[in-house]
Amino acid sequence: MENSEVNIGRWLLRVVLLSSIVVAAAGCEVFLPDAGGPGQPCVSGKCRDGLACVDNVCVELTDECSDGNDGAPCAYSDECTSVGFCQEGACVAGPPDKDEDGDGYVDAQCEGGDDCNDSDASINPGVQEALATSDYCKDDKDNDCDGQADGEDPGCLIEERFCTAGWCWYNPLPAGNTWEGAWSVGNKTWIVGDGGAVILLDTLGGHPGISMIDTGADIEMGGDLNAVWASADNDVWAAGEDGVVHFDGTSWSFDEANASQELMGIWGSSADDIYAVGKIGTLVHWDGSGWTNVTPQISKGDLNAISGYAADDIWAVGTKPPVSGVGPIFHFDGTSWSNLGEVTGYALYAVAATGQHEAIAVGDQSIVVLCPDTTNCNSNTYGETSDYKAVAVDSKGTVYFGGKADAIVVYKEGAFSTENSGQDFAIHAMAVDGDDNIIAAGFSGGLMVKMAGPGTWSSFRSGFAGNVVALSGNMDVLYASLSNAILVLDPNDGSMSILSMAPDRYINDVAAGDGEQVWAVGDDGLILKCYGRPLECTEEHSGTNEDLTGVAFSLSTRTVWAVGSYGTVMKKEGDGPWQQLNIDGNPNLFDVWVGDSAGPAIVGNAGNMFLWDGSEFVGISTGTLEELSSVWGTAADNLWAVGRNNTVIHYFDDGSGSGPKAINMNLSIHPPFYPPVYLRSVWGISKGDVWISGDKGTLLHWDGTDLKQVRSGTNNRLDAVWCRPVLKGPTCWIGGLYGTILGSTW
Repeated sequence: MENSEVNIGRWLLRVVLLSSIVVAAAGCEVFLPDAGGPGQPCVSGKCRDGLACVDNVCVELTDECSDGNDGAPCAYSDECTSVGFCQEGACVAGPPDKDEDGDGYVDAQCEGGDDCNDSDASINPGVQEALATSDYCKDDKDNDCDGQADGEDPGCLIEERFCTAGWCWYNPLPAGNTWEGAWSVGNKTWIVGDGGAVILLDTLGGHPGISMIDTGADIEMGGDLNAVWASADNDVWAAGEDGVVHFDGTSWSFDEANASQELMGIWGSSADDIYAVGKIGTLVHWDGSGWTNVTPQISKGDLNAISGYAADDIWAVGTKPPVSGVGPIFHFDGTSWSNLGEVTGYALYAVAATGQHEAIAVGDQSIVVLCPDTTNCNSNTYGETSDYKAVAVDSKGTVYFGGKADAIVVYKEGAFSTENSGQDFAIHAMAVDGDDNIIAAGFSGGLMVKMAGPGTWSSFRSGFAGNVVALSGNMDVLYASLSNAILVLDPNDGSMSILSMAPDRYINDVAAGDGEQVWAVGDDGLILKCYGRPLECTEEHSGTNEDLTGVAFSLSTRTVWAVGSYGTVMKKEGDGPWQQLNIDGNPNLFDVWVGDSAGPAIVGNAGNMFLWDGSEFVGISTGTLEELSSVWGTAADNLWAVGRNNTVIHYFDDGSGSGPKAINMNLSIHPPFYPPVYLRSVWGISKGDVWISGDKGTLLHWDGTDLKQVRSGTNNRLDAVWCRPVLKGPTCWIGGLYGTILGSTW
């Protein structure tokens, strides 16, 4: 019996060993009694659950990585903690740079990370989730990591791209103009602003949507619009820099409104009883057939706003006239205007009738003027020091006003309170629609809505902040330097993403290289070489600490040129090292251009222009001492340079036999404009198709014969212009302050 038991035991052992061999041959790990446990040898480099194999010995895993256990085995390669992280089974000190999807954004689970889905490269804070027609608004994803997906994201409620004067907004959306006036009719709110921009916001059904209105399609008026009023959808009036515009439900028309000064406010009691106010006491009236001046003049100071309760109960406010005892608030009783005295010495920018013979006005330095009747007004201050520029009243008599979006003041039942909307733009216009939804708009395209009831403020401004100081690209991609980041835009479908590259240094210029290559330069000698989509960038050793302000790439020679302060010129041929070729005299250099068959041209301060002759830089006489900020050309004997005080230099061969020479064309600009502006960028497509951008939304075009001003649709400073000869998508792009990017409609 004993022998039988031994034989059975041996037989079972053979079965177990044979099974182990079979299982192991099938690729499975088998742990024998003395292997794979704590302190025991590893089996094929692995251990039992809860253990890690370190130097072929199984050890217990740590639950958390910290500074005290660097190198200790850990369980998960994607674990993140505040002081350490697990990388390939071992603890590493410090926060991780975990970016599994390769989109340039660190996992939000890691300290400092903000990528809400690190397994999908189409999801990160650098994606613009906007325009209802875009793919990002149809994929059921929260692409921009703002907690809202597709139809829930206000950016996706923007129904169409805003285009005016031949230019369409790509960033920010719906537009980057400053909004100055708003007025609601039912569920529709008309919003107007700089550059003659008009948008229409509709809250019907509790789901706001935004559509764009192009006044420039019907009228030649590029001035700012400061205020709007409407009696119906087919009777909309907007007042502004050049007069008034009117929408009849089909088309827009322009009228100077018999006003010699800029108009700042407009209000009416009916379609044939409308008043507009403006600079230096301007007050005009529409009677249904024409505009006339109201006499006698009620004020020598500026009139900034007007509002009323009825045809015989109208209020106007402005700046204090230069007369002692006269104040900036006026009332019309249907027969005559009266001044309510020196209520405050501060300027008032907005007024709203809160009831019959009652009004509230707001203005400089947090001033609030309450008028319980037409003979008695009292001034107060409320909140932090701020200029209040907008006021609106809902159907319950609650008043909303503000200067800053993060500190909206509410006046209800005699008491003040403050709401934080979570936004940070300056408010210039407010309105309350027929359902008591509150609309606020203002600086740099700021736009938000608070739906009636216990709702929260939702922003309708979508896009990236920062200043676009340079543009470059090729047929398939547009690159923009955006403060300390690079923005990548697909010019064919308008989709864009942003990658923060140099958090401690500004990127001053970008230049597309060959293929998917792009070069960027910036402060303190920064040079970045980037590839691919999404971009992956590495910093090059430039050998200089000077600020670099311009970069250009020659496709024919695969040579990169960079310029900067104190005469700095850097050159890189192919994969070779950077060489420094400084210019004598150490002039500050701002831009460089290089053609496929022409050596680089460089411009800088004091009218400096230099041209490479193959061995050295030769100075070109420009005939000006003005600072030159940008250069572009078609060849070494056809160059354009622009700069301060309307400076436009055209260096070309006029065929006289004397060779190329520089001509200052600032007096050839048509129509001429004053005061002069800083022209910041020049680029073109051919000798007869050159574009120039500058301050105050200035845009000039050379057609081969004339240099003309054209509308850009914005007042924002335009730092960059870049064009490409294409058959699909925008031909030219302009960029500037507050993230401004516009593409042409041709």
